[in-house]
Amino acid sequence: MPRKLVENLEVGMVVSQDLHDANGSLLLPAGTALNAQHIRVLRHWRVSVVNVDGPLGEELQWFNTNLDDLTDAQHITNEKRLQELFLYCRLDQLFVSRFFYYLLDRADRMAVAKAHKP
Repeated sequence: MPRKLVENLEVGMVVSQDLHDANGSLLLPAGTALNAQHIRVLRHWRVSVVNVDGPLGEELQWFNTNLDDLTDAQHITNEKRLQELFLYCRLDQLFVSRFFYYLLDRADRMAVAKAHKP
């Protein structure tokens, strides 16, 4: 598990260990595939080093997955699971709502990617 300076991170690299700030708060969980916004935010938070694995194979990059093969059942299951996690959150707040739908999109894309995995 290589440690990389934030300046050397690339989109698609996967966080191999939970990433915490100096106070112990979780910033990114292990298994997160980094995108450009993650890297930008890590720089903003002044994180210097991240434990990562190499980029995911193209077939597992959830952010490149087309949703044409997503079934209604998969989407409903993902939405219900997220609603349980957001039970005490106010979805009428802009940030919370955007975060919820970002995670729903991610869950939907990962479900399709996993279904197509050989």
